Parts: sequence; structure tokens; C-alpha cells
Amino acid sequence: MNITSGLTLGQIFNRAMELFRREFARPALSILLPLALVSGLLSAAMTAVQTQLATNPGLILVFFGALILAGVIGVVGYGALAHMAVGLAAGRETAPADSWRAGLRFRAWGTLMLQGLGVGVGLIFCLLPGMYFGLVWAMALPVVFEEPTFAHSAALSRSHELSRFNPAGGLGNDPRFRIFLIFVVTLATTYLLMGLAQLPLIVAVAVETARSIADGRRDGQFSSFVQWLQVPTSIVTSFIQAAMTLLGNLGTAVVYFDIRGRQEAKDLDSAIDALDAGRNA
Repeated sequence: MNITSGLTLGQIFNRAMELFRREFARPALSILLPLALVSGLLSAAMTAVQTQLATNPGLILVFFGALILAGVIGVVGYGALAHMAVGLAAGRETAPADSWRAGLRFRAWGTLMLQGLGVGVGLIFCLLPGMYFGLVWAMALPVVFEEPTFAHSAALSRSHELSRFNPAGGLGNDPRFRIFLIFVVTLATTYLLMGLAQLPLIVAVAVETARSIADGRRDGQFSSFVQWLQVPTSIVTSFIQAAMTLLGNLGTAVVYFDIRGRQEAKDLDSAIDALDAGRNA
């Protein structure tokens, strides 16, 4: 590996895809599926409220309970995905239970929520600040899991520092640009796969809409079948979204270890040069 420029973009993507294909089965049932099922539970609660609230007002409490559960499991689960990705990129055997425990720690979910809050506020102001924060803070969770002295705002600052490490210069070697490309590729793939997964629901809605128009009905109400079809659709799309998040996390973790290795090598070279200069003085 070139200490100055590090891994090429192609090597980063190839490494991330290799890890994703080889290790996908490990987090699929233990992390991705629970995230998808919780999303399906929330979708089912929402559908029940839409179809049965008039006869069962207590369903509103079920919905809010499912909403809270989905929020908690979502934050912890995405922290677990990041932990799994970091472990795989480091070449370690990472058990899913260890990843869930790591996601439960305040240093992990606290950092994730602080990061999300900062990006969200930035997005309110013309999108660009939020996008920039998302790029420079992308390595915050790898920092939390690999460098125990950093957490929360310190992890965000450390991630920002690493994102500016570009001794070779040039846009192609800039970590922010590399993370941006990882984000674009995973986002485009996510929307493509989610669009395919939603095709049955789209077709069902189109068929029922055409029938309503033909029958002269304008109430806009869909059958129970179409409304409840949203539940399995939500499970599949959430699984896809979580899987693509794992892929993005793997790419970001590969970038993190590449930068950190080169930075430490550079610091070591500087220390050796300083030692040699002291001996020759």
C-alpha cells in the first residue's frame, strides 16, 4: 500500500463488497432481520390504526408503543451494524451479540444521535452544511469502537480530523470525496432495490384505483388487502435499507483503517526522523 495515497477507490469498493458477500449471512438473521421485523411491526400498528381505530381507540397506544420500540431498536441496531462493519474490516471475528452490546452503550448511541442531530440541523440550512457534516462525521462510530478515548463530540472531532488527512492531495485521494462516492453508490442501490420490492404494492394500488374509477367511486379507500400489503413491503424494504447501510458502513470502515494506518505510519516516520536528527546533532 502507498503510504501517501493509500488504497485506490477501486480497492476500497472491492474490499467492502468482498466482506459484504462473504460475511452477509452473519448479520442477516441477527441484526438485519430484527430491524426489518420491528419496521414491519410499526407498519402493522399504523395499518391497524387506519383501518380499526374507530372500533378500537386503544390501538393508538399500540401505535405509539411500536413507534418508540422501532426508534430504540433502530438506533441501537444501526450502531450494531457499524460495530459489525468495523470488526469485519479489521479482520476480527465479531459475534452479533457483541455488536448488539456495543450498540447499547451510551458512547455508541449517544454519538450516533449527536451526529444525526448535527446533520439534521445542517440539512435545514440549504442542505449543504448537513451534507458536509455527514461526510466529515462519517467515521465517528469507527472512532468510538476503535479508539476508546473518543466518544460523542470528541469522536465527531476525531472523524473530522481523519477526513482531512490527504497528504497526496487531489480530489480522488480526499477521504471526504471517497465517502461521498460510497454514499452515492449505496443510496442509489438502496432506492433501486426498494423500488423493485415495492412493485407488488404499486401494482395493487394501481389496479384498485383503476377499478374505483371504472365503478365511479371517488372515496379513495383501498381494500384491506392493499392496506395490509404495506406490512410485508415495509419488512422487505427495511431489510434492504439495513443491508445497504451495512455495505456503506463497510466501505467507511475500510476508509477509516486506511487513513489511520497511513497517519500512524507518517507519525512513525516523523518520530524516526526526529530521533535521527537528535543523534546527528
